[in-house]
Amino acid sequence: MRISPKLPLVLALAAMGGVALTVKTTRERGSAQPAPVPAAAPQAFSPAAAPVLPPTDPVPTAKEDERLFSDLGNLEKGTIISLPLPDGTRINASVNYSKTHPNNATAAGGQLADGSGTFEIAREPWGYRGRILQDKIAYVYTSDAEGKLHVARRPKGEVVCEPDPNFKPVAQADPTDPQHAAIYNGGQSVGIINEPIPVLHSLPRAAATIYLDFDGEVIEGQSWEGGRRIIAGAFNLTAAEVADMWRRVAEDYEPYEVNVTTDLQAYQRAPQGRRMRCIVTKDNFAPGSGGIAFSGTFLESGDTCCWGFMTGKAGADAISHEIGHTLGLHHDATSTSGYFGGQGNWGPIMGAPYGYNVTQWSKGEYPGASEQQDDLAVMGSYIPRRADDHLVTLADATPLTLGAGGAVSNSGVIDSTDDIDAFTFTTTGGAVTLNFNGAVTSPNLDIEAKLYNSAGTLLTTASPANQLSATISQSLAAGTYRVTVDGVGDGAWNANGYGDYGSLGAYTITGTVAGPQWAFRVPVNALAGAVLGTVAPGTGSGYSISAGNTGGAFAISGSGVITVATPAAVVSNTTFSLAVAYTAGGSPTTTTVPVTVAGIRGLKQEIWTGLGGNGIGPMTSLGTYPNSPNQTRFAPIFQTTLNLDNYGQKVSGYLVPTETGNHTFWISSDDYSEVWLSTDSNAANKVKIITLSAVTGPGTFTNPAQQSAAIPLVAGQRYHMEVLHRDQTGQDHMAVAWQTPTQARHYIPSVNLEYPGTLPNRAPWIAAMTYRVREDAVVGAAVSTISAGDFEAGSVLSNFTITAGNTGNTFALNATTGALTVNGALSYATLQKYFLTVQATDSGGLTTSTQVAVEVEPLAVKRQVWTGISGNALTNLTTHPNYPNNPNQTSYIRFFETPTNSADNYGQKLSGYLRAPDTGAYTFWIASDDEGELWLSSDQNPGNKTRIAYTASATASREWGKFPTQKSATINLVGGKFYYIEALNKEGSGGDNLAVSWSGPDFGQVMLGTPNVTQLLYNHAGPVLNDRTVTVFNRDETVTTLEAKDWVDPGTQVTYSITGGNADGAFVIDPLTGVIRRNPNFPLLPTGTRVLTVTATDNGPTPISDTANITVQVQKAGLKREVWTGVTGTLLTDFTNSLRYPNAPDFTGYANNFQVGGYSDNHGQRLSGFLVPPATGTYIFWIASDDDGELWLSSDANPANKKKIAYVNGWVNSQQWGAQGTQQSVAIALEAGHNYYIETLHKNGNGGDHLAVAWQGPGINQAVIPSA
Repeated sequence: MRISPKLPLVLALAAMGGVALTVKTTRERGSAQPAPVPAAAPQAFSPAAAPVLPPTDPVPTAKEDERLFSDLGNLEKGTIISLPLPDGTRINASVNYSKTHPNNATAAGGQLADGSGTFEIAREPWGYRGRILQDKIAYVYTSDAEGKLHVARRPKGEVVCEPDPNFKPVAQADPTDPQHAAIYNGGQSVGIINEPIPVLHSLPRAAATIYLDFDGEVIEGQSWEGGRRIIAGAFNLTAAEVADMWRRVAEDYEPYEVNVTTDLQAYQRAPQGRRMRCIVTKDNFAPGSGGIAFSGTFLESGDTCCWGFMTGKAGADAISHEIGHTLGLHHDATSTSGYFGGQGNWGPIMGAPYGYNVTQWSKGEYPGASEQQDDLAVMGSYIPRRADDHLVTLADATPLTLGAGGAVSNSGVIDSTDDIDAFTFTTTGGAVTLNFNGAVTSPNLDIEAKLYNSAGTLLTTASPANQLSATISQSLAAGTYRVTVDGVGDGAWNANGYGDYGSLGAYTITGTVAGPQWAFRVPVNALAGAVLGTVAPGTGSGYSISAGNTGGAFAISGSGVITVATPAAVVSNTTFSLAVAYTAGGSPTTTTVPVTVAGIRGLKQEIWTGLGGNGIGPMTSLGTYPNSPNQTRFAPIFQTTLNLDNYGQKVSGYLVPTETGNHTFWISSDDYSEVWLSTDSNAANKVKIITLSAVTGPGTFTNPAQQSAAIPLVAGQRYHMEVLHRDQTGQDHMAVAWQTPTQARHYIPSVNLEYPGTLPNRAPWIAAMTYRVREDAVVGAAVSTISAGDFEAGSVLSNFTITAGNTGNTFALNATTGALTVNGALSYATLQKYFLTVQATDSGGLTTSTQVAVEVEPLAVKRQVWTGISGNALTNLTTHPNYPNNPNQTSYIRFFETPTNSADNYGQKLSGYLRAPDTGAYTFWIASDDEGELWLSSDQNPGNKTRIAYTASATASREWGKFPTQKSATINLVGGKFYYIEALNKEGSGGDNLAVSWSGPDFGQVMLGTPNVTQLLYNHAGPVLNDRTVTVFNRDETVTTLEAKDWVDPGTQVTYSITGGNADGAFVIDPLTGVIRRNPNFPLLPTGTRVLTVTATDNGPTPISDTANITVQVQKAGLKREVWTGVTGTLLTDFTNSLRYPNAPDFTGYANNFQVGGYSDNHGQRLSGFLVPPATGTYIFWIASDDDGELWLSSDANPANKKKIAYVNGWVNSQQWGAQGTQQSVAIALEAGHNYYIETLHKNGNGGDHLAVAWQGPGINQAVIPSA
């Protein structure tokens, strides 16, 4: 724990000089950078790791531990803290990082002081959290309902995804021919990537976000590896390969209101505690795993992440698996294996489904399952379920969208096990073909389609075995029909089949309906202008509504488009029979178009915040209850999750059963909840049917208090129903299930719920998205249309405005359409990315704003083409009168590669300026048809170019080894320097191609192009220099070493300068190494806190700088610390008999008090200084150490007069003062203000490592001797 500074200063320095010791006495906060590890293997824990102990339930901790958790943001790197364990003991930990997040959550983490594991602890807006990971066990910190800190010992596998001992890495298909492209991650990404990562969003309106990070990453200050820096290189994937993996993961999460994206901007703008990043990297630091994640971290603040270590389908399976862990899911296992792979064609996502065609969520129905966790229910307690898009009853069914000739085009999502979607259509008779297909890539949905007539008679079922899609093809009589889409299983579990639990996902319906008739469905809250559809599209003209349009509810355009005209006339649960007249084929005709007005299926969610006390009472006793909640929302079903603390909610609506008979209800919640049900639609007649005062897990219904009695209900009758729910601290969830006369327990679906009253207008959404525009785009060029929308049908967004970030007024935004265009000159050299704040207003007057990113894509390779030149030889081009100044075509392309088989009888030149990313040896290749040459200059001057490779005659596309001359010699280039490069090619007739590739330091052969080739001499990105806080002693010579990294151009030379906070000149910095030192003219650094402004500048053609604040906390040195390394054994004599003792320590530094440790195994150390008693009197001393330790005290300031006053034989626990009688000295009389030489000797073998000295004297209770 941190030592209180309140006691008077009692330590002085024993000797002068020495080099600062970079151990636990040097403290750095936040972005301090320990030695980077390129995604290294997990740290080797000390042999003294804790033994495997049985799990425990959470137990409360002491009040001072809550104070520690509440002050995490102020901890410094190197601070030793004491963490409570459930058996009452404690374990010391060394802080490696501390953070305060934008939502004021704080976190700190690092390594255990004895080297046996890592830890992270945090204070979230919703309560405490934390974990300690050791070799086989974990400790978990949580809040109880009252917000008190608890700790439990749990199996390690509950906290982190442990490797599968039977895991065999899936063979990874080599990526297609790689191309090196720009890295779109703010200069922070790592590695060679094929093409720009495509910007993909599965549900851009959703707040909850899953970010698939494919372009490499550098992280530190996170719980992985105790906060050490991890450099995770990117896989070399094409855009198509990225899109394939994204589609597979998006399909897995299709049932939820969550955006699966490859867009960093979406992740960065997502709410804290509602996002997760999965870093996909070739650098696997968890051998035996396809990925790794901490459990339940989706709700954590900060830049939490999980990891995927594979590509292709297996990589997508691993990503979904790891994200599932962050949403609270456990492994699908058996009694003999911690990971169930699957059976037949089916595999569970939370098992090891690699190689199985159908991968789905599970609740442990497979043979031998040992884990029956309800995956869907648990994930629904973290991220909300999607609203049901299509209902099942005939009255609520969605009319098929019929185009010209009766072409069908519909889509939907099966979002739960009991979700069945229904569609209707009317035909005059004839052939009907409907094709039902799941997701394009790796569908989870096994489709069963059924066709019913208007009387409800089942006509046919399409559910082919061993096939996920279905087709209905029938010749039908005239009439109205209903078709349903359901997710089903295939075969039986005991026969290598699978059930319908996880048969969920997106689908499309295509086909044709003969003799189509038109019908539409419109929600009751549709606004004026809402489009219902088109009558007889493409076949008629002169449309009008001649009858049935009560209240003028609808209008029709001349082309047959029906829209809402009078919203007040659109009454819920009514059907209009519109007589639509039009002319078709020159003949007037009239058709009846039914329009059904649908009620809002769902619930009102009202929230009251800032509650105290326990139970439901503090909410219902509020003066603002029930009429003035703090928030009102829409909930699709009785399942909610809020990232809040100390709130209450009422979720209410009408329950409309579809069966008559007894119904039983259940609720699961955290914390308290009540379920109320009326005997009819009148809320005044409600009665409480469930009271739950105990916390239950999501999807868990084992407590009898969760269940109601059987209640008789009548099909079609409306019953008022409401749930009261109260959360205090920690995570929260609420869900209601029921059992009907014919269906087993399941969550109440949307089809049985009706929103009470009028649904308030909801604000529109604008996607936090990245857009891209080429640097040479002219004024007026289109960038994109802003992705935005609203929740009310017919709402029109307007007043699109850029309110911030539009530097130089570079972009324009159409106020009506949201079209973003170029409005000024773009310069990659000047500004590479714009962050525009965009706002828009909906038809109800509500405004939303968000930040979008616009990336400027630099011009890369210049392509010049001369046409109409015959012959195969390059001389036919170079001797032509139009060469080199008058090409027929000039364009810019991303890479040194042109289209194949595109034309005959032309010549071409590709050129640009190559900027070497690093200093070292490079090799180049050329392939061409016909002759080709590759030229490279010694600098940026084309006049200095020389030929480095050529083709003697035609090669195939990317055929690099046909001729020895295609490969250059090894060429040394300087990092950050520009070199002119060009490729010439002459095509005669037949096939044609031209391509150039290269290899260099740390990367193999890849295509040459952007970002390493440009047309202008500019920087790709500047260096990144992070703020840092360090604590040093006033005698230290070295303060800290800064490292500004340019991840795009790692070979760039960076220079450093102190540009502020150093008026007295006490600090100096080496401009090349970034080392900050004490000015040699200052014998001591001034004590106190100093904030230095340091600027790092690169050597690009347009230098770019970054500035950081380096906070230096200078303490007066208390003790001299000398360390001898490589000394084996545990006895002190092993140390003192060493030839290097006492005159040749390996490290010399300082300590500010008598508590040190955590240096390394097999070392000896000496702490020495002068003890200055604050008062005259009798003092007693204690020593605690692991292993041997001795305490010596002199009768005066002369070290020669020292005597041993206490010692440890073997080892004792940290600050365990009474384990051995020899640890305590006799009473010693000391005089105030006198200097007494004091010294400790300590020997550590392996395992634990600590040393502390305490004292007691006049006015001083037993405490570690402090520095002051």
